[in-house]
Amino acid sequence: MRAYAFTKMHGCGNDYICIDQFCPPYVRDPSALARQMSDRHTAVGSDGLILICPPEDPANHARMRMYNADGSEGRMCGNGIRCVGKFLIDHGYVRAPEFRIETGAGLRLVRPLMDGGVCIGATVEMGRAEFPVCAIPGQPKSGSENAGAAKIPFWCAGTRYSMVAVSIGNPHAVCFPDQSLKDLPLASLAASVVSAAAEKGIFPDGVNVEVVRLVAKDRLEMRVYERGSGETMACGTGACATVCAAVLEGACAMEHPITVGLRGGEVTVTVHSDFRVTLTGPAAVSFTGIYRVGGICGCGVG
Repeated sequence: MRAYAFTKMHGCGNDYICIDQFCPPYVRDPSALARQMSDRHTAVGSDGLILICPPEDPANHARMRMYNADGSEGRMCGNGIRCVGKFLIDHGYVRAPEFRIETGAGLRLVRPLMDGGVCIGATVEMGRAEFPVCAIPGQPKSGSENAGAAKIPFWCAGTRYSMVAVSIGNPHAVCFPDQSLKDLPLASLAASVVSAAAEKGIFPDGVNVEVVRLVAKDRLEMRVYERGSGETMACGTGACATVCAAVLEGACAMEHPITVGLRGGEVTVTVHSDFRVTLTGPAAVSFTGIYRVGGICGCGVG
């Protein structure tokens, strides 16, 4: 029976089981392991599994493979990559002031945030946002070409909403409802978004859904429903997508740090003039342990 050493980590409560793949044992079936280990009732519990692997290009420092709680593989995770950055620092794989991590969405530059020699988070260059109404096949657009990107209307429980489609490694549908965020039926709204997207031929692989409230020019609050995981405490790419949509709406300014309040904490997002996005936020260890396929055989507080 195989056993894996793991580190349970989180960024603003968005929690992941991280397994070192620089050394054996190597995970044979990560999708199945993600489903099993992510179960909060019978196993470790998490929003997903992250494998921290050697880079494919030796000029880079590591490769991140991320699996949602349902076993589906994600291309990118803004909170997860900060956890990977902390893991690499904590375990001595990197000591540089910035380093490169390969992801399914491309290469990401990570700058760790240090406090007394301890990594407490990171700033990540998240790449350039795209606005796929624009996610409509054959109409790719990115950057400033998308000023005034179209809103996509949809209905949920008799109420009309609209969403802005944003891709930043992962696909997102960002909504600015009039209702209080805490009172929104987020799961039902997310299902309505998926249905409306299918009718329009967009988001063929599913979509993360954000509902957002503008608090001030430099602060937003949001909830997120992630494909493959359900509602989570935070979503890094979702925070980035939300600020990009707010910039398009004229609610937030470019080149200005915007604080995004999430259920599990806060991150800071800056959208640059070419719609490149920078994300800054915390990363922490919850605990470490050994997981034997079929059950936990030991754990300790990190």
